[in-house]
Amino acid sequence: MVHLFHKHLPAEVGPMAKVKRRRWPILVSSLVALAAVALVAAQLVTVPSAQATVVAAAELTATESFRSHVVTTQETPDSPPFERVVDGFFNPATRYGRAQVQEPKYEMLFIGDTIYSRLPADLPKEILAQIPAGKQWVAAEKQETRGPLLALVKQSFQDPAAALQQLKSANDVVETSPGHYAFKLIIAEGIDQSLTGTVEVDDQGRVRKLEITVGALRTVLEFRDYGTQEPELTAPPEAETAAMPAALSAPIYQLRAG
Repeated sequence: MVHLFHKHLPAEVGPMAKVKRRRWPILVSSLVALAAVALVAAQLVTVPSAQATVVAAAELTATESFRSHVVTTQETPDSPPFERVVDGFFNPATRYGRAQVQEPKYEMLFIGDTIYSRLPADLPKEILAQIPAGKQWVAAEKQETRGPLLALVKQSFQDPAAALQQLKSANDVVETSPGHYAFKLIIAEGIDQSLTGTVEVDDQGRVRKLEITVGALRTVLEFRDYGTQEPELTAPPEAETAAMPAALSAPIYQLRAG
């Protein structure tokens, strides 16, 4: 009976049938390995370069309003130490801002392409003589400079929003540690001096701190209170405003070799 039963079984299920090896474990392992390789490859492709990260951080920061604290120092053997502290509020999207300069104390308003400076109380007489009587403010258009890198140096101490715009021109950027980047570049053609700097990017991809050094000149910009709001600024009355005299439009500090 048993013999007859086995006689009618298909060969593939008979008692002597060969057991087929299942290839599923091997197939699954292969798929997992391929997925892991694909994931790593995707990460290698999507991780931005240090330069791209800094540019993206500058662009993102420029979309929000913020407060800033800027300290500029310079010390050379042939001149007394220089320090300037500026606290401000800027809204790059609406292109306005306010900066309070310490020592000498005066206020600056940034409205569009125009910079308004309230005259300091201790303005030297030779400069005061160039300003019409009754004027409390002087106005000037944002000046074009010799290339974006020189603009970064000149604008950073008073206009952090402009510094962010110029930071996007940095083209030699390396990551020194997570969220920290360093760059070095030539200021402008014809100037035998290089600019070095560091950038800190927060966990939301925004610039938190920017440090710029040229020789003995060092400027540190701190960005904070993103999204803060202040009443919209208005330009001073024309009757109280004069054109910026040449003595005031000159750079407040000169670049010197360190």
